[in-house]
Amino acid sequence: MTLPMFTVTLLLCIAADALAAVDPGEVIDSHPRLLIRAEGGGDKRIVTLEMIRNRAEDPRFDQFERRLNRSPVNHAMRALAYGDSAAADEAIAMLLTPLQYTNTTWDGIRVMWAAFVFDWLYTHPNFDDWEKAVAVDQIVTGARHLEELMRDRHLFHTRMYAWTVGLAAAGYALKGHFAGAADFIRFAEHYFAESLLPGRRLLGGSVHNGFGYGRHYIMWLTGHYLSMVYSATGRDLWSEIRDDQEDWAANEARFIIQARQPDGLMAKFGDCYRRTSERFSFRVIAERHWHYHDPVFQGYLNFLLEEQPESVFEIGNDYIAYLYYDPDAPVAPVTELPTRSLFGRHGTGFAIWRSGWGRDDTWIIFKAGDYFGNHGHYDQGHVGIFRSEPLLPEAGAYTGGFSGQNHRMDFYRKSVAHNTILITDPTVPDDEGGQRIYMNQTLGSFDEYNADLGAEMADIIAYDDSNPSCSYLLADLSAGYPRDRVQRVTRELALVDNHFLIVRDQVTLARSGFLPKVLWHCPVEPALSADGFQLVRGKGKVSLQLLEVGDRRLTWVEGHRVGGRLWEMTRVPENSDPCLGRVELTGSTDSLEQEFIQVLDITGREEEIGRAGISRRDQDFIEIELPSGRTLRLDGPGAELR
Repeated sequence: MTLPMFTVTLLLCIAADALAAVDPGEVIDSHPRLLIRAEGGGDKRIVTLEMIRNRAEDPRFDQFERRLNRSPVNHAMRALAYGDSAAADEAIAMLLTPLQYTNTTWDGIRVMWAAFVFDWLYTHPNFDDWEKAVAVDQIVTGARHLEELMRDRHLFHTRMYAWTVGLAAAGYALKGHFAGAADFIRFAEHYFAESLLPGRRLLGGSVHNGFGYGRHYIMWLTGHYLSMVYSATGRDLWSEIRDDQEDWAANEARFIIQARQPDGLMAKFGDCYRRTSERFSFRVIAERHWHYHDPVFQGYLNFLLEEQPESVFEIGNDYIAYLYYDPDAPVAPVTELPTRSLFGRHGTGFAIWRSGWGRDDTWIIFKAGDYFGNHGHYDQGHVGIFRSEPLLPEAGAYTGGFSGQNHRMDFYRKSVAHNTILITDPTVPDDEGGQRIYMNQTLGSFDEYNADLGAEMADIIAYDDSNPSCSYLLADLSAGYPRDRVQRVTRELALVDNHFLIVRDQVTLARSGFLPKVLWHCPVEPALSADGFQLVRGKGKVSLQLLEVGDRRLTWVEGHRVGGRLWEMTRVPENSDPCLGRVELTGSTDSLEQEFIQVLDITGREEEIGRAGISRRDQDFIEIELPSGRTLRLDGPGAELR
């Protein structure tokens, strides 16, 4: 964390106390009140029954109507929107069927959806008193089940969001019908205020666990909670977050947009699955557009619909279109977003830099933050580079189990699968040399997270993207490595003219005998030279030149290898781009202080490549003459382009 731990903790705890201190407001008496009201009272952000019925008459919603089935909440929405009595009967029948629990994230979603159906159809003539009584019993049983599950909490796990949202939905739906509903509400509001919302603020709109888990569960369910509070009580958490908490909820939508590679796939990090946009992106962005009226968000929603006309929703989720999609809202292009963004500086630490929004533009992602859960990876300092195609991505794929020896446990989640730095022990043949394998699934509250020093892995200690010709950051990765191996590890990046990426790695070993290695994973085999390599893929090309080679060596390591062990994948998931191997830039076992200065020339396939060099060096700075004739001065922390 860039700020001292005490300062960050104090600031976020103040925000949590502020959330908890505000009167949550009384739950309105009438139904519906979960995401929908019968009347909006002039508030255009309240979704009303009239709005939903008007959308049902709009032919632009036909694509959603065709898929308005499969889930109880979809059937309930069909009943509301289209006056479909048979759909109401189907939703009620599904509501009365005992829920099947799996002790997973889906248990919370099932209870949430059951609460929605009860609330939305409460005044429907087909929903009789006996059925309502049975439904109340079903939802209470589900909520009690979630309460029991919540005895074993992990703050940043998807399950906490789902289980707490399920409890909130049960409480808001059953207020006035079950005496214990207030207890469900009280628990959910407290846990969100004290832990879950401060956690989302810390991550600044990003997620730690990949865009499958992150979009599918955490972002979606957080949005539904904020909207439920607004519709059921009138308390406007959306505005509080925008005004007082760095706008992290809107940043969730921006993170999704910015972290989509120019080829249409989502950035690869964490336990990454479902890298395409057809299931999860639309529902997250639509809810945020509804509350924030951002024309860029609306333009992006329309783009997704044009790109994926068959569906933009996971099966069972098309009800969301009738809540939050307004096809007549003003639009703006994504080009109005900045080309440089930093998300969760004191948490996950994501920097995303791009040259533009075209298919063949340069796109770079960097990550240096803390540990938040075991769907995350030990990948601090990772740099991913795209130009026309992924040129230097992370390696491996989300396949293998969660225990024992397999591709995920022994390669994919570890530092060795990422474009970062290893500190190896050459006397141990199969030593990975990666960052600490730290696991703690018992961080139940935000206070417990702040007290857990083991979760601290890396900090972005300097960041400046104010100069459009030179973006700069400096990250301290030291905390991520075993203390008996390193005193300090830093990675410094500067992107010059969207063309040259300078990477300066500085390592101070705890003692001689350890061997630093800088890794660059390659989807196609590169051409190696004594001081670098060149990789060509599609229309893109990246050429790495190592300055001041000295005793540094470049080696090609084929496959997903750790020492002498090759960790094969049991399957190759779609869109995983697992890489053929890696280039290792190897240092020395003799020197405590070592430096790797790399200039990466990121260009089109046919463009000429020049040579860089160090024109001047002093104890406090270094000047690098780039092939373009410009000079970059790094004086740590900071960069100056001449």
